Amino acid sequence: MITNPECKTCDLRKNNLFSVLRGEQIDRLDREKMTREYQRGDVIFYENTPAFAIYCIFTGWVKVYKVGSRAERQVVRLLGPGDVIGHRAVLANEPYSTTAEAIQTSLICSLPKESLFKMLEESPQLSMRLMGRLARELRVSEDQMVILSHKSVRQRAAQLLLLLMRRSPEADDKYIELKIPIRRNEMAQMIGTTPETLSRTLRYFGQRGLLQSTRTELRILDPEGLRQLAGMNADFELP
Repeated sequence: MITNPECKTCDLRKNNLFSVLRGEQIDRLDREKMTREYQRGDVIFYENTPAFAIYCIFTGWVKVYKVGSRAERQVVRLLGPGDVIGHRAVLANEPYSTTAEAIQTSLICSLPKESLFKMLEESPQLSMRLMGRLARELRVSEDQMVILSHKSVRQRAAQLLLLLMRRSPEADDKYIELKIPIRRNEMAQMIGTTPETLSRTLRYFGQRGLLQSTRTELRILDPEGLRQLAGMNADFELP
């Protein structure tokens, strides 16, 4: 049986777009949202299809990608619990500009665009929070363009590993094991390189004691070493 999470008691809501809602607004969100379970490989929405809803990830992970002229996929974002997706297309009244696909079993809530528009009309706080989110996403996207243009593959790979580490809180005294089920070819797409080049880069990191890498897992041994290699401070962000 699929769990139907209640917005009022959802810990994830405290830090996402809907954290400013109160009382009846939260009750309405609960009434008008729908929850669905997606398996790995299930598509939440396709690029160039009408945007009828926004989506909030309750559990699991989703990759967001664009399809090129030769049917190649370019992964542009990796989203997890608490993240909202589809809002830009809904607000612009345009088709979805990307495809969103579950990369593991995921429980995802959807809210029809009509419900979102009504809430925005009634809650200036929600409107302001959404505007702030859009501004931040634009800044992060611009930063990513600079990274892809001017950073080396090693720097880009180190930065991606640090991002994945931040989304994987499980750790012990010796290492941080990445818990996000992302494949190596998808990681390569995110930093604009080939799987072969990424594999060589991961071996390079392993030889220098920065991580342990196998076919099925990655363990980060020296986050500070990766951060120095990437040339980033502790507050970096990526899409």
